[in-house]
Amino acid sequence: MTDNNGKFISVRHAGAPAKSLTPEAEEYFKTLQGADYPANLIASLPRIANQIAAVRHSRGALARYFESLLVDHRGGRRGFEFAVLVEIQHLYDLLVGIPSGLSKTDRFLQGQGKK
Repeated sequence: MTDNNGKFISVRHAGAPAKSLTPEAEEYFKTLQGADYPANLIASLPRIANQIAAVRHSRGALARYFESLLVDHRGGRRGFEFAVLVEIQHLYDLLVGIPSGLSKTDRFLQGQGKK
């Protein structure tokens, strides 16, 4: 979800994180063209896979969500297992792409981005 300024805001609810994929997310990832089923992401972090499926209809919200996953703005994040990171990055490239130039994530990963 986004606020009135288009900034991504969390849609997580209080309580235990999702331990399994929703039926909607399952169907979405099984039928997604151009991508392998993200088995590592789903097994490790189904709540993230559920959120990707939930915001997929808004490219802007999807881009902000992916960037919130891939860029550590607060410092101290542990990061993702490599196989999960590869699947997240592939989904980002497929679903959002890079509309013009490099995204903030790509600049950060290449060491060119400055806060």
